Amino acid sequence: AALYWYLHDHPSLLCLHGAAVLIGTTLVCFPARDFAGKSTLVAMLAQLGHKVFADDVLGLSGRHCTGYALGFSPRLRTPLPEQLPEALHRYVADVHGPRGPGWTYLSLPASQQAKLAEKHDVGAVVMLERVSGETARMAQTKQATVLQNLIAENIIRQLPMLEIFNRLERLSRRVPRYLLRYDDPLIAANLLTEQFS
Repeated sequence: AALYWYLHDHPSLLCLHGAAVLIGTTLVCFPARDFAGKSTLVAMLAQLGHKVFADDVLGLSGRHCTGYALGFSPRLRTPLPEQLPEALHRYVADVHGPRGPGWTYLSLPASQQAKLAEKHDVGAVVMLERVSGETARMAQTKQATVLQNLIAENIIRQLPMLEIFNRLERLSRRVPRYLLRYDDPLIAANLLTEQFS
């Protein structure tokens, strides 16, 4: 409800179901995909010191789809799987915020949580694929594949569809595009840090 109230006063915003983390000077966008582990990966990137713009919904502002933080804290399903790195378990215990049955918010330091309406150009789009036993590896992927994912995960359709398509097409054409296959979120987070820092 809070999101729709905010969008009433900001009708030109697109909203992408996905995550975004500022790694070095690059805002990396992770469009949502089923069972891809984006929230766990975002928490792992935060544990490494990176700044979270979005864990579940990223605003996209203007014709060039500038990343626009909506101010929501990251949220994880609990309990965390035992096989996740011990460092992540400790980090979540240290920074947990409000929690309830089956979930917990993370109360990140101010330097690691983008403020409401904070903007940064999207510098890369990384599609995630969680594969059991997979060694983390990242490869470039096609614009058409990324554009299809962006369109499918755009959750606000109050603008004309042609305008939505044009804005997302520009974004998918402008930025580097990757597919990251991984199993261990720590290894994946380190790979992303190495790639974009």
